[in-house]
Amino acid sequence: DHEKRLGQVDLDELELFSALYFNVKFLQCTYDRHLLERLRSYEPDLGISHSNQEENKEEMVVS
Repeated sequence: DHEKRLGQVDLDELELFSALYFNVKFLQCTYDRHLLERLRSYEPDLGISHSNQEENKEEMVVS
């Protein structure tokens, strides 16, 4: 349940957070350790394996 996890969140902040999440998950383009840790609280294996992310990208393009 997203509301339970996030609590009260400013929509602009949530939009920014979502964009940053997308960048980290799909583009691997942050080196901000604090942000990465914050995102990993939602998805623990985020940003760990580049090769794994590349495989996922190819699958997404095909499907």
